[in-house]
Amino acid sequence: MKTVEITEKTIDTAGIKKLMVVGDACDTIRFHLPAVYNGFNLSAATWQCRYELSDGTGDIDILTVTADGDQLFIDWTPKGAATSRSGRMYIQVRALIGEVVWQSVPVSIYIEQTLNPATLDFTPTVLDQYLASYTSIKAEAEAAAALAETHREAAEFAQTAAEAAAASVQISSYYGLRRRSDGVLSRTGAAATMTSARSNGSFNPTVSDFLKVRPWSDIRLCLVDKVKNVLAIQGDDNFSAMAIEKNPDGSSKYNVGSMFFPFYMRIWSGTDGEGFAFKEWDVSAVKLPGYNIAPAFQREDGTIRPYIVILSYKTGMDKDGKVCSKPDTVPLTVTSTLAFDTHYASLDVDTGWIGGHFTTTDVWRILLIIEFGSFDIQAAVGQGISSSMPYSSSASYQLTAATTGGNSVTIASSGQPFQVGMDVQIGSSYSNNTYAANRKIVEIDTASVPGSMIITVDGAAFSAPVGGWIVTWGQSDSIDNLLQIGTGCGWISQWGAEARSHVYVYGLVDPYANVFEVERGKMRKAKHFFVNFNPLTSAGVSDPEVAGYVDCGEFSTGAATYGWISDFKIVTLGLRQMQLVSAVGGNSIGDVIYYADDARTGTYVCFRGGSWYYGSNGGPFCEVWSSSPSYAHFYRGDRGIILEPVLQAA
Repeated sequence: MKTVEITEKTIDTAGIKKLMVVGDACDTIRFHLPAVYNGFNLSAATWQCRYELSDGTGDIDILTVTADGDQLFIDWTPKGAATSRSGRMYIQVRALIGEVVWQSVPVSIYIEQTLNPATLDFTPTVLDQYLASYTSIKAEAEAAAALAETHREAAEFAQTAAEAAAASVQISSYYGLRRRSDGVLSRTGAAATMTSARSNGSFNPTVSDFLKVRPWSDIRLCLVDKVKNVLAIQGDDNFSAMAIEKNPDGSSKYNVGSMFFPFYMRIWSGTDGEGFAFKEWDVSAVKLPGYNIAPAFQREDGTIRPYIVILSYKTGMDKDGKVCSKPDTVPLTVTSTLAFDTHYASLDVDTGWIGGHFTTTDVWRILLIIEFGSFDIQAAVGQGISSSMPYSSSASYQLTAATTGGNSVTIASSGQPFQVGMDVQIGSSYSNNTYAANRKIVEIDTASVPGSMIITVDGAAFSAPVGGWIVTWGQSDSIDNLLQIGTGCGWISQWGAEARSHVYVYGLVDPYANVFEVERGKMRKAKHFFVNFNPLTSAGVSDPEVAGYVDCGEFSTGAATYGWISDFKIVTLGLRQMQLVSAVGGNSIGDVIYYADDARTGTYVCFRGGSWYYGSNGGPFCEVWSSSPSYAHFYRGDRGIILEPVLQAA
């Protein structure tokens, strides 16, 4: 047994700085402290030890209390998940007494395993266990904050509401990114001392500091069906095996998504000590003063969704003619916003799938800019598939020989950028796929016919005449890289260039570049922006005024049809916040807005993210405003979301 003192809420870690673990347990730790603190008798309290491992997971253990006169001895035997791996662990001792909470200052210790310790990952076998654990922790934290606010006489005892809540859930209270009017960016709060990490061309196992703390550490990959059921979650024993399962036709069996848990946010502006105006984006895992729940997690009745799923892959078309989010499936394009909405609705009468919404984009986007301290996410995380792909109206992509009942096409070689593994479209023009759709290149022959490139694709035989076209419209991705990177960020090299490689963000594949994505809830009419924070009533909308969208006022770029985004306007409606582009010109913050010019007075929907066609102009904030709700284009796609998923037993 190791005895340590707690003095004025501070744990003396000298004797437990390093704990040696044999098997599944180590010595009992006895915390010693006075029984009375600021007039409160702690001997009758319920005692807990909350611990958090280096990867952000953790739990709460109930402690044993022994009173000896005016002294208390609180015993904890770390075991199970607390000793499942070597590394740093944060601990905090808490006492619950009626309506108040006493809690020590969180401290760190180091766990070191010896001999042959059992390897126990944080892997609940039933998804509901994870949810129950998470919601219990969050509920307790929010309850502690509410009680401390209600019982002001116990403020010193329970700390302030914000401090109590923050200490209950994570070591640091908030994370932010500030942008000054002169363009200078700086992380704020706990983010100021943290380091990000990414995969940079090859997998990098280094874990970003941000993935060790909430809300980042809560994000989980998951497998879902075509209704709204989450069938397995990252950490389940069966997750990895299920993720690679195939149907008899070789297609992936399950849809893949990324599960995000609620967090609080605020977007605000001010003037710093040097006289510079600034805007700041902040997040916290708990409610702090001035913060509100991120809008995607708030239902219209004010209650909070316990989690949402953003589907990992851009919306594709499955073998049964239904939309899906699956590996090795080419993004669905040449589909209007209204048609995408119809596709989601046709999945099932009880479907939970709808198209992407700006509030769900903000869920990952605000975390991303804070983690990497930049709005130029293409430079910070990866270009994504954004240039030098074999696509254009150039005649060099036209067939120089006819294909009759075969799988090969012939074009002039001339250094064409086609490579094995690319998905291609073969049609009567560079903008259709009438001869062969979504075929994968399996072989390229530049030796048999001098000056020619013979490209062989998979799938059934087809015919195509001289003058037909072969181009790329968007690329599918396998499950392998996603499982390797998990909920980290970065890219893994393919086809010899960063700009021809998929980018990964928190379990999402190509959330920018490759092909555009519809961003519902934002529309433009007669030079005005209109918004609707409710994703459930944002689908199938042709006129934002008729549909009850809120008019956010006129936006003018003068005569320009596009330009670098140079500022945002903060939009606050009730307890919900978002940002709209408010200025275009110099002093770029990273991405470009297209066709929001004064000449366009019709009704337009927002396509976000850019495509292979847009090069370095793309990114999470890149927007195009040239499409009506019924207009379809071959480099514009979508991404599905599930706002009310149902967890199924593993």
